[in-house]
Amino acid sequence: MGGGERNAGNDIVLETSGLRKSFGALRAVDDVSMSVRDSMITLIIGPNGSGKTTLINTIAGVYKPDSGKVKFRGIDITGWPPYKINELGLVRTFQIPQPFTKLTVIENLLISSRDIDRVSISKNLLRKWIEKESSLVKEAFNILKFLNLDKVWDHYAYELSGGQLKLLELGRALINKAKLIIMDEPIAGVAPTLAHSILGFMRKAITEYNVTFLIIEHRLDIALKYVDFVYAMHRGRIISSGVPDEVIKDPKVIESYLGEEIKK
Repeated sequence: MGGGERNAGNDIVLETSGLRKSFGALRAVDDVSMSVRDSMITLIIGPNGSGKTTLINTIAGVYKPDSGKVKFRGIDITGWPPYKINELGLVRTFQIPQPFTKLTVIENLLISSRDIDRVSISKNLLRKWIEKESSLVKEAFNILKFLNLDKVWDHYAYELSGGQLKLLELGRALINKAKLIIMDEPIAGVAPTLAHSILGFMRKAITEYNVTFLIIEHRLDIALKYVDFVYAMHRGRIISSGVPDEVIKDPKVIESYLGEEIKK
């Protein structure tokens, strides 16, 4: 499963040390130290309420940690606001895609580009601006073609299927020059065939666009075939880490999350 051995020597892109985040008496993230290596898909697993989403939100600046450090590409980004972290190339997408529903697919990509002149663009001037910025339009179309969304380039975002919306989120991250993309359940609610396609596109994007992925996913029967390294969480702590085969066979993971299913 995955490609952990193939990518074992890659540099660390993201690192947390002693990260903690509490909400009242609940310590949602409890002394988490982890690292994400370049050109890999790193997966976080665990039962609901184990702290996975709080962890990635704290990394991405949605929450400020109570203590601990977050480093991205060697830079201490602890407590930085999301927009500043995004500018460095760390992009966080969401379980429920959040496109601009009244814009077309191609417009969603263009408006997400860090190369866009946000002062000159508006709804009324968008078409004129697109005609002028041919190089950016070409880049956007190349990404849509890569993600097999080029046939729906002129559809409004609200017309897309759930799986296509997930791919659009990925496309928006790619045109934003992301170096690390954090995704919360990228194949949730998606039919198995398209789920495999989404994860397949992610693997190809590592090579084509020089990106790294940190994801949360519950559909292990599909996801484990594509990931390189796994962290398992329970009650805010990391209880196991390693290549997929090792983690899913760890007795602590079986007891806290996988239960009897993994024994069958």
